[in-house]
Amino acid sequence: AQCTKTWLEGQPVRGVIGGPSLATTWDPDGPGPAAELLVLAGRVLHAGNTPSWVVTTWNGTSFQPITPGPIGASSACNPGSLCAISDINALTVFQGDLVIAGQFSVGDSFNSELNIARWTGTQWEAVGTGLAPDVNRGLPFRILSLGVWQNTLIAACSDGSSILTDGVWTRFGPRRVDDVRDYAVFNGDLFRAGALPGSFVSQEAVERWNGTTWEGVWDTSVVGFGYDLFEFNNQLHV
Repeated sequence: AQCTKTWLEGQPVRGVIGGPSLATTWDPDGPGPAAELLVLAGRVLHAGNTPSWVVTTWNGTSFQPITPGPIGASSACNPGSLCAISDINALTVFQGDLVIAGQFSVGDSFNSELNIARWTGTQWEAVGTGLAPDVNRGLPFRILSLGVWQNTLIAACSDGSSILTDGVWTRFGPRRVDDVRDYAVFNGDLFRAGALPGSFVSQEAVERWNGTTWEGVWDTSVVGFGYDLFEFNNQLHV
């Protein structure tokens, strides 16, 4: 007798396939009854038994993708989606919303300003305007990190720091450090780390905002390039 062969669903993937490089926790409904979620972002190809790209969440039982659209996609996408995704470099929560940044466009307009987006619960929405292309490099600014300070969103990019004010991104202090990589709030002060515009041995890779401008944090052991800032044991580490 002839047997009919059919495909059966197999066991789900245990964990994540790909290279998620960012993680944070996020409570979608704030004080509501929904549980806090773990959010992963980056080159997430598959999570559990769910195909997923860019951003996915873990609720303690299963993975749920927030957005499709693989890294490197260049075709037009629908309004509310991400397209032309080159990198996802930053992930944070701001005023209860999940915010990502990197090099991508939002919706069907390939606009170099639209490289920061927030999740509204149903779609991605551009966050602010004003991040024009880098005229020196001929490329859109690469958003490398996001920070929250005094209930304000700040962005570290390949041309220094920017701050979101009334929906418009503007320069946050003079350009002293190229390729700002990270922010940290320590003892109420805002610090940033990155590459130096000139010599790699004569200036600091960490700066503090003094209320007017960025000033170097003098330490002969911190020169060259700072990638990450974090507080541990009541000390700031780079």
